[in-house]
Amino acid sequence: MRRGRIILWLAVAAALCATGTAAAAATKTMRIALPSEDGSLTPYTFESGYAFMTLVYDTLTWRDADGIPKPWLARSIRRDATGLTVDVQLRRGVRWHDGRR
Repeated sequence: MRRGRIILWLAVAAALCATGTAAAAATKTMRIALPSEDGSLTPYTFESGYAFMTLVYDTLTWRDADGIPKPWLARSIRRDATGLTVDVQLRRGVRWHDGRR
């Protein structure tokens, strides 16, 4: 888990560095170091896949420093008494991938 967080922070730092100079040049290259045992760059790997996917897609929740999920794109998330139905209220201006609110 700790190694995954380190990879996430390195990827975020690399992305921020790349976007900070985007206006200065027409072509940009972003290089991200991958551990050799992680294999190819795919969102389905356990080690760094999630970290890379969060560079492209936001999540409904984000874990704080204590590992507790906090709303991110979601304004609130509630389960019914059975735990089978989940009601997700999105933040203002946020839409699902199909454009629905």
